[in-house]
This record gives sequence, C-alpha cells and structure tokens, in this order.
Amino acid sequence: MKSFLLWLVLFSVLVFIRPLGLMAEDWLSMADGLYEQGGVENYRRSIDVYLKALKENPNDYEANW
Repeated sequence: MKSFLLWLVLFSVLVFIRPLGLMAEDWLSMADGLYEQGGVENYRRSIDVYLKALKENPNDYEANW
C-alpha cells in the first residue's frame, strides 16, 4: 500500500507540477518574439510577459536570467 501511495504522489507531481514550467516557457517564447520584433512598445510588452513568466515559475533559470 505504501508503494502505491508513493507512486501516486510521484505521478501527481509529474502531471501537475511539470506543466507550470511549460507555461513559463511559453511565456518566455512569446516575450522573446516581442523583443525580437523591436520597437519601444514591443519592448514594454515583452517586459510584462517576462514578469508574468517569472511570477508563474520564480525558480526558473531562464525566467530569472
């Protein structure tokens, strides 16, 4: 029974925690795209998107870089 609970917890972590990192990566990709387009307005929008990615996953190396 303990082994089953352990596997259930590990599975839950993989299913529910990992997508948070993927969402942050999506935000980072969007922010990178805005930044690469150039222009002051795109730079401002990219900052907001970078901050959103950082808020969703504050321990993400890329978001903190």
